[in-house]
Amino acid sequence: HPAREIAILLIFKAIYYTLNFVLPFVLLSAPWWVVLMGVLSINILSGYTFALIFQANHIFEGTHFPIPDDEGNIENNYAIHTLETTMDFARNNPIACWLMGCINVHVIHHMFPKHCHVHSRKLTEILIETCNEYGIRYNELPTFRDAAQYHYAMIKKLSKPDTKVPAYEEQNILALQRVNALNN
Repeated sequence: HPAREIAILLIFKAIYYTLNFVLPFVLLSAPWWVVLMGVLSINILSGYTFALIFQANHIFEGTHFPIPDDEGNIENNYAIHTLETTMDFARNNPIACWLMGCINVHVIHHMFPKHCHVHSRKLTEILIETCNEYGIRYNELPTFRDAAQYHYAMIKKLSKPDTKVPAYEEQNILALQRVNALNN
């Protein structure tokens, strides 16, 4: 990495640690261990929350795990790859979208990473129409609970040493069966 980028990294890390650790210890009159527990709990809680959200978006029963060719390339283009490996959940729940900053509407986040998150739900409606028009599967579950269950099922499946991830066509059939069961 260029020296300039390393310098920027170190400067911003220093600012982060100053704001989150040094200033609370210096400015607050609480005992040091209370300040430390507060700082750690805030970071741990937000870290675990975001990790769970991102994991549910990417590792779920029905996701596609493409295998690159000998040159390291994947067969599909970026948009198809995103649709095969990413899932949205709770898209129609305005409270969930507000609490998660619309990161639960994750497919569109990958398609257009620089868009403002307030447009995620509307852009996703256009994406779903386009997917339907071209017969492309769009992965979505109605609630975070459903997404967490799909994630857990996949982690449980992948934790077994003899697990083989099914072919994409088999995954489509299994995923559609589970979504239909949830919706009925």
